[in-house]
Amino acid sequence: MRRVDLRWFVAAPLVAAVLLSTGGCTSTPEVNLATEEKAIRDTEAEFAKAAATKDVEKAVAFYAEDAVMLDQGEAVANGKTAIRASWSEMLARPDLELTWTPTKVELAKAGDMAYDYGAYAMSYKDAAGKAVNDHGKFATVWKKQATGAWKAVVDTSNSDIAASKPAAKKASAKKAAPKAKKSKR
Repeated sequence: MRRVDLRWFVAAPLVAAVLLSTGGCTSTPEVNLATEEKAIRDTEAEFAKAAATKDVEKAVAFYAEDAVMLDQGEAVANGKTAIRASWSEMLARPDLELTWTPTKVELAKAGDMAYDYGAYAMSYKDAAGKAVNDHGKFATVWKKQATGAWKAVVDTSNSDIAASKPAAKKASAKKAAPKAKKSKR
């Protein structure tokens, strides 16, 4: 008769658990962050080119379906339909010139999310034909899609030009006479 060592009944499940917990899990593939940063910078350049050529559909294609755009002076644009409307209005401006360049790109270590920020310059003629020159900053949050493409999920910008201040109220020429105190009798 064969003798069974009871230690194996205890040790075997522990060894199996350790092997499954370390070797059985899928590991995150190594991400080349420099390659992904270049991909985002290239995507931003193509995005800016679409805006420069006033191609609304191409510009909107850089957004994820559930993206939000937070532009100064506008309501939040939720989703591609609202983002398309915002871009359509902006790109319809006469003589519009719009450029932007990211100065920093930061990626998550997993390589699936990133943000960038930088500067923009924009000029156009308003409805009265007056030249408008604006410059400011932007920030974009990017999410890598299952296809490998980077899509904007949050896009925001604001001007460096201070908003005009309301005119100061003119002081009245006459000062109000002080109210007479009522005496108690």
